[in-house]
Amino acid sequence: MKNGSVNLLTIFKVAGAFLAMLIGAGFATGQEVMQFFVAEGAKGIAGSLIFLLLGTYMAVSLLLTGHKHGFKNGEEVFKYFMGTIAGTVFTWYSIVLMFSLYVLMVAAAGSVLNEYYGTPVYVGSGVMALLVMLALYFGLHELIDVIGVVGPVLIVVILYLTISTVI
Repeated sequence: MKNGSVNLLTIFKVAGAFLAMLIGAGFATGQEVMQFFVAEGAKGIAGSLIFLLLGTYMAVSLLLTGHKHGFKNGEEVFKYFMGTIAGTVFTWYSIVLMFSLYVLMVAAAGSVLNEYYGTPVYVGSGVMALLVMLALYFGLHELIDVIGVVGPVLIVVILYLTISTVI
């Protein structure tokens, strides 16, 4: 953001990356979409739309509050909304959650490569850990550019699959 202007392309890239992160690898096969949303018919679609609206409201509220008050990190936003003690607890909870998700991702990569290709679990886990280190080394901006495009495409595909299966 420069001089108070907003770059819409950047907003869409970050929103797309956020959506891709929320969707995650669990939707890679499409089975989860079928089981979670389509199996419930119209109620499943309504539930996913409610989640979309609530998630959008939360993300926009956090981003606008952070921008309005000039916060430099998430901890300041958490403390603004939750107070000093609860904000600090939520900050640490977020850090532990992100680390736990990283460990889960590395373990899952090892398990998947073992299941499909028979490689030792530590090889798949090591490859995933190496890929994460490379992404951090080269910077996340390029990664956000790529994932920011993939996220919205995934949403369109998921909506198409859901609606076509319900019909």
